[in-house]
Amino acid sequence: MRALYTVLFLIMSNTFMTFAWYGHLKFKDMKIFGNYRINKHNIY
Repeated sequence: MRALYTVLFLIMSNTFMTFAWYGHLKFKDMKIFGNYRINKHNIY
């Protein structure tokens, strides 16, 4: 049963990451978190 959970989790995570990857390519101009980028200058 544990192996089944592992396989199902891998399938679900792979599907999610595929949609996330293609979504970020398609909606590259939609920057929701663009103002909240962390770089070396604004880390306190």
